[in-house]
Amino acid sequence: KRIEYVPGVGIHTEKFRELTIDRAEKRRSLGYGEEDFLALTVAEMTANKNHITVLKALALLKERGQLDNIHYLICGRGEMWASLEESAKELGIADHVNFLGYRTDAPELYKASDLFAFVTFREGLSVALMEAMSSGMPIVCAKIRGNTDLIDNGVSGLFSENNPEAVAEHILALYRNPEYRKSLGQAASEKSLLFDEENVLQQVKEIYLSV
Repeated sequence: KRIEYVPGVGIHTEKFRELTIDRAEKRRSLGYGEEDFLALTVAEMTANKNHITVLKALALLKERGQLDNIHYLICGRGEMWASLEESAKELGIADHVNFLGYRTDAPELYKASDLFAFVTFREGLSVALMEAMSSGMPIVCAKIRGNTDLIDNGVSGLFSENNPEAVAEHILALYRNPEYRKSLGQAASEKSLLFDEENVLQQVKEIYLSV
């Protein structure tokens, strides 16, 4: 008759925290330079993951003349891929969106990018979000169950209303403020330690031993 909170199944945070890459070379391999600002989403392309809102946010920035060198990388595949590509064309931002498909180098992509966008409608405790946090990325995400366990708003990431206007404002704010990005990323990396697999396993062990 006890209820215990265990923070997910845990992830190997050191794999992401301690990874070092040649950032400039990785970005060049993707077709970008150091002057480019890369927003990344790692998620299957389904309606629930809500990539379309980020695309519409970029379109708003373009309308306002604020898109500059902001690019959106989508890592994953799924049933919405074709329609999202078509939407990017219709919105006039296809040259600012890169559909990467299935990748085995997600840890390197986290390190090479500047912001993690995660405005899904529903989540549990997202592994991708925890990986991005461990990698020291600043986060813009929806304020939903799971995300609220991981992110402290304004400290380790930013909660956004799930609409293009709000997402656009958050992306633009972080694009313009590299020091704030750094601060959010460092805090996110530290917060991710609470969800490290060793900590989770220790908690589970203590629960079983107390029964």
